[in-house]
Amino acid sequence: MAQTQQQLTLTAIAIQRYQLANHRLTPTLSSLVPRFLSSMPRDRMDGGELHYRPLADGTFSLYSVGINLTDDGGDESAGSADSPMLLLGEGKDFVWPMAASPKQAAELLLRARY
Repeated sequence: MAQTQQQLTLTAIAIQRYQLANHRLTPTLSSLVPRFLSSMPRDRMDGGELHYRPLADGTFSLYSVGINLTDDGGDESAGSADSPMLLLGEGKDFVWPMAASPKQAAELLLRARY
């Protein structure tokens, strides 16, 4: 799991560097190679590529499949009650955390007051 977190972190940094250099998100992870990454980022869980998609709001989704080795589409929700993922506090997929948007942060603050 530590290797997965490391791979997600390195890839997220490369995506941010690409965005700073090009004023837009990378359309694909392959666009990061070789300038921002030396090779295609691998999903350490299933041996494939990490899962990435730019989103309409200017953020991106980046994740690895979880312990169930199934691409759940970046699902952060906990698995079944007997799943080891629940014990780890992780979702079905290992999802790179995105910062809350200003709107999301304001909504969270409002909810916290009640």
